[in-house]
Amino acid sequence: MLGDSLLKTRIRRFNAVFLAAAILCLAAPPAMADDDDDDDDDDDEINLVQYLDSTGVDDNATAKARWKSEVESEEDGEEEEGEEEEVEQEFKLHLKKLAPDTAFEFFVEDVLRASFSTNGGGNAALEFESEDDDEEEEEEEEEGDDDDDDLEFAFDFEVFGQTLEVRDAEGTVYFSDKFEPGGMQPGGKKKNPKAQLEVLMANVSPDDFDARGRLHYKADKGKTSLKVKLDDLDPGLYDLCVDGASVLQFDTTLEDFEVVHLKFRDPPNGDDDDDEDDEFSVHAALDFDPLGAQIDVVLDKDTLPVVVLTAVMPVTKQAAGDRGQRSGRRQAKDVGRSKYDAVLFKLLNTGLMPGAVGAVVLEVDDVTGNQALTIGLKKLGDTTYSVMADDDGDAETDMTELGTVDVLNGKGEASFGVASEGDEALPDLRGRRIDLVVDAGTADADTIMSAILPTSLPAALDKLKADRRKFDKDTDALVRFQGSMHGTGVDIDATAKLRWQVKLSSGRETFEIQVKDLADGSYDMRVGGVLESSFEVLKGRAKLRFDSSLLEAKGNKLPMDFSPLDALVEIRDAADTAVLKAMVE
Repeated sequence: MLGDSLLKTRIRRFNAVFLAAAILCLAAPPAMADDDDDDDDDDDEINLVQYLDSTGVDDNATAKARWKSEVESEEDGEEEEGEEEEVEQEFKLHLKKLAPDTAFEFFVEDVLRASFSTNGGGNAALEFESEDDDEEEEEEEEEGDDDDDDLEFAFDFEVFGQTLEVRDAEGTVYFSDKFEPGGMQPGGKKKNPKAQLEVLMANVSPDDFDARGRLHYKADKGKTSLKVKLDDLDPGLYDLCVDGASVLQFDTTLEDFEVVHLKFRDPPNGDDDDDEDDEFSVHAALDFDPLGAQIDVVLDKDTLPVVVLTAVMPVTKQAAGDRGQRSGRRQAKDVGRSKYDAVLFKLLNTGLMPGAVGAVVLEVDDVTGNQALTIGLKKLGDTTYSVMADDDGDAETDMTELGTVDVLNGKGEASFGVASEGDEALPDLRGRRIDLVVDAGTADADTIMSAILPTSLPAALDKLKADRRKFDKDTDALVRFQGSMHGTGVDIDATAKLRWQVKLSSGRETFEIQVKDLADGSYDMRVGGVLESSFEVLKGRAKLRFDSSLLEAKGNKLPMDFSPLDALVEIRDAADTAVLKAMVE
């Protein structure tokens, strides 16, 4: 049965220790200036705050709801064991300026959760804890709160997505609001927090190998936008689909545009950007919620639909309870290097379990072609979760269970499949969506985290900067193309950098390809379908250098009697299968 055995041989060398460290690395903030994070809490403490809407019965009264999750570590006395962590959650409701010495009731989805009375100042503080802690009490309330003693109750109910109400003894509703992650601010210190997310889309097309996409979401000062930037799409009729439903159709058949910009805004504010001549640009209203949704770029959806680019959009950091996804460059990491083909992908939090973080490692054996998947989780509720995979990356496709993972004390790890053996081989997971689901197969099933596994590492890390041109007056050189080759999925973590340069005064051309993490063996380089060089990869690396000024090989440089301009450059293995590709345009 899948999931009953751990990964063997090579992947076992790093999965337990490295995966846990990698999860923390992916969850940590990037080392850059962030004007949005000047009030950060400790990494092990999450505070989410929302002011509840007043019904107008008492215009002076306020109600502040606060959810808190904290990881507490206790030394167990054995150095090799390290620390054991315990996740504690609490919920507080602070009420101010209500009628003094008056009885009120607190309801969650019409269920009475607490009866209480305000003090002489019209204030009350209700504290709900997940478990009792008689040894320690909070030393001080958060800044701005009164020093009134909290009224303590059991926190044995759900609050996220639930309607919270405060009523008096006669049933009059004073406050009524749904407690939703999207409306929360960290620490309650910013009324208009800035949210910014970036996701690189995975190329899962069987034909359009060089198509690239990026999603950029921003919410600031009451304005929200979603920008979809697409590069090198083949001409065609496309749909942008959100969870399987088309929100926009666009046609690029009239002209071969290099860049496609789809810009959604709420509220709509017209065309306020200067679009360049080589761009296909569409402006539309943001009348759908992209957060937590799967977003696909689909070719010919109504005839023979083909998903070209796809991504799962995360939720904001306020909803995720961590740093969120501010930069797409943190989505994936090569963990096998030249030793084996293994790539780590970050799981994106859907917001249903704030603070949860996780990652998966996909290993593909370069001999058997078999795959193995390891999943590591942190800061989740203790229960059994299902690891689900779809059939083809389509948001409308049913999911199949690969196995389960048990979470204890907030942590969990499991492995499925065996890469170096064929007894329990997994299906090909490249280009597929992976979900972590609780209560799978029931009406209460919820997806906690998701990721779409790209077909290759270059597809996961491409920054839409593969085509860079510049004119350098000092060296009299025109760099016509410089960037990355695209993986076909044969070798999941193989990468290659390509550069072509022309000196205008002499007409001299140089062409260079640097290959990393490619399986050792013999390969061919073809330009426009013509064999230009055969070479060997040793220890995962190879470097090809061509110079048009040479008549014969000199050192590690080869004569260049071909032009890569407007040509398809391929690296093919011994079986004549394309491993890496690039169009020089």
